[in-house]
Amino acid sequence: MKKNNDPIGALWMKKSDGGTDYLRGNLELGPLFPKVEIVVFKNDKKTGEQPDYRIFISQPLSKEKTPI
Repeated sequence: MKKNNDPIGALWMKKSDGGTDYLRGNLELGPLFPKVEIVVFKNDKKTGEQPDYRIFISQPLSKEKTPI
Protein backbone atom coordinates (compact mmCIF):
# COMPACT_ATOMS: atom_id res chain seq x y z
CA MET A 1 0.00 0.00 0.00
CA LYS A 2 1.27 3.47 -0.85
CA LYS A 3 2.08 5.86 1.96
CA ASN A 4 0.95 9.49 2.03
CA ASN A 5 4.32 10.77 0.79
CA ASP A 6 4.68 8.16 -2.00
CA PRO A 7 4.07 9.59 -5.48
CA ILE A 8 1.03 8.19 -7.31
CA GLY A 9 1.97 9.55 -10.72
CA ALA A 10 3.79 12.16 -12.75
CA LEU A 11 2.92 14.95 -15.21
CA TRP A 12 4.92 16.62 -17.98
CA MET A 13 4.25 20.00 -19.63
CA LYS A 14 3.44 19.64 -23.35
CA LYS A 15 2.26 21.87 -26.19
CA SER A 16 -0.25 20.71 -28.81
CA ASP A 17 0.27 21.23 -32.54
CA GLY A 18 -2.24 24.08 -32.21
CA GLY A 19 -0.19 25.77 -29.48
CA THR A 20 -2.29 24.78 -26.45
CA ASP A 21 -0.31 24.06 -23.26
CA TYR A 22 -1.35 20.95 -21.35
CA LEU A 23 -0.06 18.33 -18.90
CA ARG A 24 0.38 14.67 -19.84
CA GLY A 25 1.25 11.83 -17.51
CA ASN A 26 0.00 8.88 -15.54
CA LEU A 27 -1.58 7.82 -12.27
CA GLU A 28 -0.72 4.60 -10.43
CA LEU A 29 -3.13 4.19 -7.53
CA GLY A 30 -2.04 0.77 -6.34
CA PRO A 31 -2.14 -2.95 -7.15
CA LEU A 32 -5.93 -3.07 -7.60
CA PHE A 33 -5.95 -0.30 -10.22
CA PRO A 34 -4.28 -0.29 -13.64
CA LYS A 35 -1.87 2.50 -14.58
CA VAL A 36 -3.94 5.29 -16.18
CA GLU A 37 -2.57 7.71 -18.78
CA ILE A 38 -4.10 11.18 -18.35
CA VAL A 39 -4.07 14.65 -19.89
CA VAL A 40 -4.92 17.88 -18.06
CA PHE A 41 -6.18 21.02 -19.79
CA LYS A 42 -6.73 24.50 -18.34
CA ASN A 43 -10.42 25.42 -18.27
CA ASP A 44 -10.35 28.73 -20.14
CA LYS A 45 -14.13 29.17 -19.94
CA LYS A 46 -14.18 29.26 -16.15
CA THR A 47 -17.22 30.87 -14.54
CA GLY A 48 -18.67 30.53 -11.07
CA GLU A 49 -17.89 27.16 -9.52
CA GLN A 50 -16.23 25.58 -12.57
CA PRO A 51 -12.77 24.06 -12.06
CA ASP A 52 -9.50 25.68 -13.12
CA TYR A 53 -8.35 22.48 -14.85
CA ARG A 54 -10.04 19.40 -16.33
CA ILE A 55 -8.56 15.86 -16.29
CA PHE A 56 -9.20 13.33 -19.03
CA ILE A 57 -8.10 9.75 -19.68
CA SER A 58 -5.60 9.95 -22.53
CA GLN A 59 -6.59 8.16 -25.71
CA PRO A 60 -4.51 8.09 -28.89
CA LEU A 61 -5.86 10.17 -31.75
CA SER A 62 -6.72 8.14 -34.81
CA LYS A 63 -4.93 9.20 -37.98
CA GLU A 64 -7.61 7.52 -40.09
CA LYS A 65 -10.91 9.21 -40.84
CA THR A 66 -13.99 7.23 -39.88
CA PRO A 67 -16.38 6.73 -42.81
CA ILE A 68 -19.70 8.54 -42.39
